[in-house]
Amino acid sequence: MRSTLFYLLITVLWISGPHCTQTDIVDGPPVEIRVRNISDFNYDELVIWNIKLGPLKSNETTDYFTRETAYDKATISVQVDSFQFGQTVIDYVGEKPLKKGKYTFEVDLSDLSDFGQLSQNIVKDQ
Repeated sequence: MRSTLFYLLITVLWISGPHCTQTDIVDGPPVEIRVRNISDFNYDELVIWNIKLGPLKSNETTDYFTRETAYDKATISVQVDSFQFGQTVIDYVGEKPLKKGKYTFEVDLSDLSDFGQLSQNIVKDQ
């Protein structure tokens, strides 16, 4: 008798419960990202999320590229002359993904010393 009730309960829960489908996860176009160099330096190489974007001159902006999921911080690497600067995101635990739309990562490099600071800011585009 108990096993019959158990199987009946499982069946009812399975039928009435929500089912996750691919359309529940991906609900629209992906996030579109571009990067703007707001520093006074020309970047010889720019890498974001292991995507090589190549060189980027001061005050220039890349074209948009798509990501299924993106967050407000990214792992970024910049090379200027023989200097390499970077920021690494360890994990995104507790972070919420960006909503679908267009965003610009503004990347700034303060100076070329050993203590040069690479910073990033994200702006939602119109």
